[in-house]
Amino acid sequence: MPLKVDRLVANIVDAIQIQKNGLPLSCIPITNNELNNLISINDLTCGSYYSITDYQTCYDRPDYDKYKNPIAVSSSSYVTGVTEPIIVLATSSNTLAVDAYQPSYPNDKIKYDVTYTITESGNPAFGRITERIDEFGNRTDYDHRNITFKRYLLRTYDRLSPLQGTVELQGDGTVVGTLTNFTSLSSGQIIAIRNSNETFYEIVSISDDTSMIVTGETVTATGGGFQFFNANSHSYDSYYPNNIDGQSDFNLYNTFEAITIDGCINTYIGDHSKYYLNEGIGDFLLANNVLKDGRYENNTIGDSSYNNTFNDDCTANQIGYGFRNNITDDDFDENVIGTFFENNIITSNFYDNHIGNDFNDNIIICSSFWRNQVGNDFRSNWLDGNWGFDFQNNQIGNQFNNNEIYKEFIKNVILNGYNQNNTWDAVEGNKIGNGFNENQIYAPFRDNIINEYFENNTIGDSLNIGSGSFYDNNIGNNFVNNTITGSCFDNIIGDSFVSNIIGNDFRYNQILYPVSGSNFLTATHVYADYNCKIIKSDDSNLYLEYLAVTTPTYVSITA
Repeated sequence: MPLKVDRLVANIVDAIQIQKNGLPLSCIPITNNELNNLISINDLTCGSYYSITDYQTCYDRPDYDKYKNPIAVSSSSYVTGVTEPIIVLATSSNTLAVDAYQPSYPNDKIKYDVTYTITESGNPAFGRITERIDEFGNRTDYDHRNITFKRYLLRTYDRLSPLQGTVELQGDGTVVGTLTNFTSLSSGQIIAIRNSNETFYEIVSISDDTSMIVTGETVTATGGGFQFFNANSHSYDSYYPNNIDGQSDFNLYNTFEAITIDGCINTYIGDHSKYYLNEGIGDFLLANNVLKDGRYENNTIGDSSYNNTFNDDCTANQIGYGFRNNITDDDFDENVIGTFFENNIITSNFYDNHIGNDFNDNIIICSSFWRNQVGNDFRSNWLDGNWGFDFQNNQIGNQFNNNEIYKEFIKNVILNGYNQNNTWDAVEGNKIGNGFNENQIYAPFRDNIINEYFENNTIGDSLNIGSGSFYDNNIGNNFVNNTITGSCFDNIIGDSFVSNIIGNDFRYNQILYPVSGSNFLTATHVYADYNCKIIKSDDSNLYLEYLAVTTPTYVSITA
């Protein structure tokens, strides 16, 4: 009968009392081919230890193009490591214990699969380490002692600071400007063109203020009218290259760059390869995670998590299934993150958050972004980090989607909805219910309570960022299709305040019945420094109620 193994064979050395020439006396030296031949003819000696003397880690290194598409494995992606024997235990005439031992790393625990003889690219392998827990408690489902991954230079740009004018990029690299000042730039400078496929380009030459030539690995025409920006360069944190530096400019990193008692400790990264092999999830067998500088303590990263880069402190996080394609730089502390936290670039402090499922496709380049509780579906946002941006103490429910937020956005409670907004200044202290979709807010918008269906509004002056106010309001259902371009505060608005035109200082009003299609621009009472109520009487008409000294007075709602 097969020998039962109920403990790690990392304790194999304790079971063998005498060693000679670096190998236990009872350990049989053998090559990988010889071992597989014995297995094929059922000729292993059950209970014996075999030392695979020619073992080396062989693998195909994951790689991507600048569009984030996986590059097919080939002989150029095939990598072989150094020779480091592995000792295995025969549990029958044709089976081995999954737990093994590697003398080069006597305090590591490993699992080994002898059947892995060909890599993804069809090149030879000597079996595969399917789990390594190193002496400091860091765990992966591959040989993280030897396997290295590519990281390319990360480039970003600041959407809040476009350069003057707009541009059209032509297929030959010619850039034609409208109201531009190209002569203020210089050859060799890197720019970003919004909505271009490749984003980043290097300036080759400048003819005048409206004409210059750029280059990159690829140049694709954009059409006209697009903003362009100065590019920012970061460190080598990206799992895919950019259009300037290309496929050849990269650094190689182990998953855990600092495996020491003062470095990476107790970081558990869940399985990826079994999902790739059994369910076709992911692009490569290897998970392609890199944890760079700093201490990464007591983190748990869930199964099927790949293409992530952590740079600097990453402490005491619990991260769920499917954590993919993220880049974080500097801190990232004490978060609890659900599944599918994907495609983010976060390059500063990001800590004490509780984030639910589906927080993906964000670029958060900011200091802080801390102590948030974010529910499901907070995705496709750009939260810019200039001017000491914080974005802190928020509670966000489902479906806070497709927003661009440039500056403070703090202490808000957002429930379901709030989709496709542009917010370019302080938005703080609000409680927002379901709905509130497709708004543009270019001014302070604070301390409001908004319930369902506050949709398709423009608040503030889109040509004068930072003007106008809209705060201390309590807004009920169906307040939709409004344009608010000035002060609008201290209101209580009930159901169905729809398609109305409101001027500056619409304040201290209670709207207690649906109001639709009214023009308040020539009204007086709704802008005055006293309280008004819009009500419906039993004659089926709407009235505006206010106090004339101490006498309740009723007039037209637009009087």
